[in-house]
Amino acid sequence: MTEEQKKIQFLIDGFHADDDYRDFNTADEYFIFRENRAKEIRAQETEKRKDEVFELVSRKSVSISKWTSAFNRYCFYMETGSKNVFRFYAELYKDNKIPSSIQFALLMHIYVYYSVETGYEKYLLEAYENYPEKKKDKLRKDIYEELGDCKDENGYLTVYRGEYIDAEFGSSIEISQAISFTLNYKKAHFFACRWSPKKANVYTAKVAFEDIIYFTDDRNEGEVIIRPESKGRKFLDLKCEALNPEEYYKGNSAAANEARLRMAIENGIEVQDYMKMHPEYFKKFKDVEK
Repeated sequence: MTEEQKKIQFLIDGFHADDDYRDFNTADEYFIFRENRAKEIRAQETEKRKDEVFELVSRKSVSISKWTSAFNRYCFYMETGSKNVFRFYAELYKDNKIPSSIQFALLMHIYVYYSVETGYEKYLLEAYENYPEKKKDKLRKDIYEELGDCKDENGYLTVYRGEYIDAEFGSSIEISQAISFTLNYKKAHFFACRWSPKKANVYTAKVAFEDIIYFTDDRNEGEVIIRPESKGRKFLDLKCEALNPEEYYKGNSAAANEARLRMAIENGIEVQDYMKMHPEYFKKFKDVEK
């Protein structure tokens, strides 16, 4: 919002404000107050949404829909990056406050729709081991129905993984530690290059079908998660293809900008601050404002 737009909004709001409005002498004073008040309200609402989750804890609810809905509302009101959703999960998990029958499903919901941190594999493996056998059987059946036609005669599935090295937000974990892969070769390219790293690779490998514990295409990524304890031990025909990130981005600038912005938000960086850091990525926003 430009200074002129602020002044106009200041005058418009004045027609609907109470007597306290007269305490503000300038548009800047008014907008500083409004921003601070919005932060206070957001903080209050965040605490309310946390209380909703604790209410499920006290009732020992085993409804996954109620848990995911409560976590969704909590994330909606958070001011910082979405990794805090996982941190909240980890806090409850350590205190044994999440029923074992929903730990895995809730963690996968957070993984798909929000973000996790390095080390989450420990929670993933434990949650999967604690998952009731009936639910595991249903999960395996669903995975087989989705991917059964993709496996070869020996029960292996061809998967891909993009690796980025020395990007703005660091480097991806090494292939020997990876548990997340895609069935889509082009998606692996995107993951490898999306943050303009200095180096990028795409790995191709075969994994045992029985080691796949989760599959989701909710983000159109054809993503498979392999059992953490099998990582680095059961890859067959592992191949590495070096990529040129600069060459990739010549025709994918929009995708690159979107990916960088999403990663910045996940790391707790405000959108406006990121736009200031990289004005060249967001010139179109400035043009619209003018």
